[in-house]
Amino acid sequence: MNTNLNTPEKKQPKKDVKIGLLVVILLVAVWITKIIVHSVNYEDTDNAQIDGNIIPIRTTVSGFVQTIKVTENQAVKEGDTLIIFDVADLREQVLQAEACS
Repeated sequence: MNTNLNTPEKKQPKKDVKIGLLVVILLVAVWITKIIVHSVNYEDTDNAQIDGNIIPIRTTVSGFVQTIKVTENQAVKEGDTLIIFDVADLREQVLQAEACS
């Protein structure tokens, strides 16, 4: 008795495995592409520090700022006016010092 003649061949599971494998490969390819595109467009860092030419500015006069003449990351040269101070308080101090002397 040969039972192979009465039972149909089952090729469906092999086709399902191939389709499932193809879907997995496609998903992995999309995921890798997303990682590559993200790494090209964005910088990742663990400590959130950047390198740059940052120079602190310190004044010897205390007072209030009236106008700021520069914008962030603007290139400046020596002698450029960066900030204009409100000098009303300083004038009063000078007049008071002159009156006392």
